[in-house]
Amino acid sequence: MSSEAMPEELKPFAHRFLMRAKMMDGIAAKNSDPGAAKVAYYCRLKAVKSAMANQSSFDISKADISAFLGDLLSEAEGARTALGISAETEAADKVSVLLHGRDGACSRCEAWRRTKSRTTGFGSSRGLTRP
Repeated sequence: MSSEAMPEELKPFAHRFLMRAKMMDGIAAKNSDPGAAKVAYYCRLKAVKSAMANQSSFDISKADISAFLGDLLSEAEGARTALGISAETEAADKVSVLLHGRDGACSRCEAWRRTKSRTTGFGSSRGLTRP
């Protein structure tokens, strides 16, 4: 899913998550890293959820918006199947996504996390803390 094809109305809600997903796809492909692929999946899912939570800001019945979100959901569902993510594994997967990169295997993730923790207080609104 290309962020260039993203309708303008969705950019405030989904762009940052899709850029992160694209970065993580690159890491997953380069390093054969299933953890990065899972991060990309959850980023795509968050992009859809963010857009839907803010649907009062745009007309979801517009063809380009509904097609984009539908394609994004299809892509996420394909990744979910390929990665073996299920209702039983989802809780453990979310923890591994939060911890991804802390073992030094993904230095780009760790660099991003350090930057975000300084600027946004990583997880503070959800009661999460850095180890």
